[in-house]
Amino acid sequence: FTGKNLDKCLNNGKKCFMNAARLKEIYQFVKSGEPLMNLMCHLIPIEEILLPIFVQKLPNPCHAQKYRMNILYDGLRDDEATISLQNCDHDGPLIMCVTKLMLGSDKKTFYAHGRVFSGKAEKNARVKMISDAPTCGTACSECTEMLQDVCIKI
Repeated sequence: FTGKNLDKCLNNGKKCFMNAARLKEIYQFVKSGEPLMNLMCHLIPIEEILLPIFVQKLPNPCHAQKYRMNILYDGLRDDEATISLQNCDHDGPLIMCVTKLMLGSDKKTFYAHGRVFSGKAEKNARVKMISDAPTCGTACSECTEMLQDVCIKI
């Protein structure tokens, strides 16, 4: 919709696709010059639509992790880490898959986004990072670092 189309729709009293209250909201957004993405986020909050679908349709992660072990891990089947991973044991060793690393604004800190499969991510805990490629600015594929802070993002 453009401002002219909305004006015509509001002033002529024609039937529109949305009720008048919503149409007036759209009109105000268009007049204010806000980007279209802000308008859509305001009118259709995606989390209200998708979260109930995810909760209803997807299996419980702790239950699904047991039958997806072959996909998640291909190492030994009888060690502590494997059993912890299979049972989603929060008292076991920390096993986390990092999906995204972001450099902090100070250019010295990294933020790691990922999913915890077992254990607890706690502030000041020492963690061993294992990678397919060299990490931590060294030629090795393993290094130990300390978690400076932990936050939960849902």
